[in-house]
Amino acid sequence: ENLVVTGVPDSVTLTVSGPRSNLQQAVTQRGFEVFVDLTEAEIGDQEVEIKIRDISDKLKVKIDPATITVSVQEKVTKEFTVEPEFNSNILAEGYISDVAIVEPNKVKITGAKDIVEKIAYVKATLNVEGTIKETIRREAEVLVLDQGLNKLNVIVEPKTVNVTVPVKASSKTVPIRVVESGTLPEGVSIESITLEQEEAKIIA
Repeated sequence: ENLVVTGVPDSVTLTVSGPRSNLQQAVTQRGFEVFVDLTEAEIGDQEVEIKIRDISDKLKVKIDPATITVSVQEKVTKEFTVEPEFNSNILAEGYISDVAIVEPNKVKITGAKDIVEKIAYVKATLNVEGTIKETIRREAEVLVLDQGLNKLNVIVEPKTVNVTVPVKASSKTVPIRVVESGTLPEGVSIESITLEQEEAKIIA
């Protein structure tokens, strides 16, 4: 319960040969299982053989890779703050965003001690198509990365968080000032100038 294994591949390549009927059954039923036996494993790195079981003994099986190097490490859990991330280019012209809000803003990350120590960034990246002109709220997957921005193999709880990006128009209301230009004909004078609209809203 207090250990974690890394280095086991998601899949391997099998080359199976033998009588057609046995091959057909193996391919159709997929009753076999590929596994690594770690009952005698010790803490640290070690080379282990990949094995197969529940397959006809009339079939010859080649596994690629035949062996792998696994790492057995102490399992640790730490709490990290999630940093929201989104591309500001998605904002429509004339709009700005306030600081993005993440809920929950902390996650628990569990993994091998040496892997957890490599964590440099915990991000929730918001992916949005097109441009936006209003506040958006989306669910985002939590990404755990090392210093080189490589994804780390850890367990994150929760796996997703809600990211809210407050969006508002970048505007300012200013008074309109009348600027006179030119000269009036002789005998004509301006008694008064009034504006229907005394203020203008500028978006930029």
